Amino acid sequence: MTQVHSHSPPLDVTLEQALQAPGIPQELDARARRVLERLRTPVRVVVLGPERSGKSALIDMLLEQTILGQQPKIPIIELCFGDTATVGVEDHDGRITTLPGHLVDFDITRDILSVQQQLPLEFLRDQTVTEITVDGSATQKQAILRYAADYADVLIWCSSTFNPAEQALWAQVPDARKDNSFLALTLADQTVNQAALPKVLERVAPVAQHEFLGIYPVSALQEVPAQGATHETGLWRSSGGQQLRADLLQQLRTGRMADADHAEWMLRQLTLAASVPGTALRAPAGRAADDPPSATEDKPEAKGQGDTVLNRALSQLQSRAQDMLAEAGDLDPQSEAVLAQCLEAAREMTSTLMAAGGTCPELNAAQEVVEEGEEMLMLLQLEQNDEAALDAVTVLLQLKKEMTQPPLMSERAE
Repeated sequence: MTQVHSHSPPLDVTLEQALQAPGIPQELDARARRVLERLRTPVRVVVLGPERSGKSALIDMLLEQTILGQQPKIPIIELCFGDTATVGVEDHDGRITTLPGHLVDFDITRDILSVQQQLPLEFLRDQTVTEITVDGSATQKQAILRYAADYADVLIWCSSTFNPAEQALWAQVPDARKDNSFLALTLADQTVNQAALPKVLERVAPVAQHEFLGIYPVSALQEVPAQGATHETGLWRSSGGQQLRADLLQQLRTGRMADADHAEWMLRQLTLAASVPGTALRAPAGRAADDPPSATEDKPEAKGQGDTVLNRALSQLQSRAQDMLAEAGDLDPQSEAVLAQCLEAAREMTSTLMAAGGTCPELNAAQEVVEEGEEMLMLLQLEQNDEAALDAVTVLLQLKKEMTQPPLMSERAE
């Protein structure tokens, strides 16, 4: 990933400035603005599970201090960054009461809809943490879980046993979201006291290892006070709490790095579009009689091996792109396949160009373009969702555009 020095403008500012250039195609502009929004939106971590499953205690553990405590049933609690600690309490009529301090300081007895806790914590600068209680009828639970899966970037399911009913409910979560999910076996301190934890893990592991990034037995209710002196106290070290927090932070960093790489790739596309506005795409295997001649058709030296290899690579890309567009029209549940095939298409082009050797500057430039695209597709593979699949198709189409623009070829060849 490109290193950004301390004196450079933030990446989101640079991307926003690039969007002000004239001549940006409407589709590219829309996609770049979505990337910009993603850069500026905190990652959404959702901690969810049945009532009294230790969700609040787990969040306090992640924040390394008691913020929520043990509250009566509150359907949704959102924690986000703020300059001061404030609690916003929303009732079912939409009225919001704002109070200074932490939720643990208040005894909220009335029936409320949600709470927003703002905190001046570094942990919350780049992500929000939302607690959602999954309860009610089977239909209500399914609706709550669908909402959480659609809203979240990362899910943490809290449970003392992850019983068959919970497993059946969790099975409805899209696979792409499961790839960014953790299972916290909360209240593990009680389970340990019952000498049942090994049996629980033995029962849960065969299912959970395919449904989550990891399984973490967490003595959340005991770990918060245990952290008061040091993170190396026995309870914090012996349970999965320390590892869960470390793995969560690593997952968040990986996601942010992918967003940054995506934004840098988009910057290159915006720069290209601004420098070569309105450049027409030419067909990969020649042109129609009524098409304008390309910039290389009056240069005999551009013919030969380079032109033949490029046309072959572009023909491969054209065929793959058409297949991808057909699948992209109905991405659920084929987004994973679209991503895989896009990456395979880029690798096919790389192989074709490399096999031709490095004697032709035009082929060298094309190979550089394709390698950059392949790197971007590998990053999109980490996301495994519908938007990433659409982005992958766009990458293929943009590769075609770059490979068929002679001004770019000349510039790269120099």
